[in-house]
Amino acid sequence: MSTILEKISAIESEMARTQKNKATSAHLGLLKAKLAKLRRELISPKGGGGGTGEAGFEVAKTGDARVGFVGFPSVGKSTLLSNLAGVYSEVAAYEFTTLTTVPGCIKYKGAKIQLLDLPGIIEGAKDGKGRGRQIHNADITLRYDATSDDLIDVIEGNRIYIPCIYLLNKIDQISIEELDVIYKIPHCVPISAHHHWNFDDLLELMWEYLRLIRIYTKPKGQLRPLESCDSTATNYFQAGS
Repeated sequence: MSTILEKISAIESEMARTQKNKATSAHLGLLKAKLAKLRRELISPKGGGGGTGEAGFEVAKTGDARVGFVGFPSVGKSTLLSNLAGVYSEVAAYEFTTLTTVPGCIKYKGAKIQLLDLPGIIEGAKDGKGRGRQIHNADITLRYDATSDDLIDVIEGNRIYIPCIYLLNKIDQISIEELDVIYKIPHCVPISAHHHWNFDDLLELMWEYLRLIRIYTKPKGQLRPLESCDSTATNYFQAGS
C-alpha cells in the first residue's frame, strides 16, 4: 500500500504530464483537490483506535504582540523563556523535553509581549515528522464568483512571511574575537540564555521588529496632553496588521 508521500508524488507527476486546456480543466481540478486532501492528512494524520490525539500547539493569544521561539532541540529555547518571562519550561540535557507550546509574557516599554516556547523542530518536520504538525483553521469570505479550483490555488499557494531574528545562543562558550565576528551578522543577536547575557539588545531588537505603534486615548470631549497619559490610556497596534 502506497504512502501519502508516494500518492502526492504520483498526483504531482500526473498533473505535470497533463496539458492545461478546457478539456482537462475538470480533471486537473479533481487532482488539485485530492492533492490538497493528502497534504492535509500529511500535516494532521487521522487518529485511530479511538485514542486521544497529541496535544496541539494552539495557545490563546494574549497581550499586544506575540513572539515564537523556533529552533532545533536543546538549543536553549526553554531556558530563554524561563529567564526572560519567569515561566517554567522543562529544561534537560536531552532532546524534546518541550512537547507542547509553553507560553509566557513580558512587559517592555509598556507593551505586553507574549512569548511562545515551541517544540524543537527536526529535519523533515514539514512532512509531519517529530512535532512538525499543526492544524490551521480559518473563516473564508469569497468576494467574487470563485471556483473550487481558484480556492485550492489560493490555499495551497498562500504563504505569509514574517520578520525573524536569529538568536546565537551560548556566547559564553566562544572567544571575544569570535563574538566580534558574529555581532556583524545581520538580523542576529548573540546571547547567553543561561547567564542572561545581552538580553537588553535582544528586547530592543524584538521591539524594533514588532513595529508596535503606541496610541494614546482620552475621555470623550476632553483634551489630554501626552505627558499626562498613564499606561491605562495606552493601546498598541502592530504596523500593517
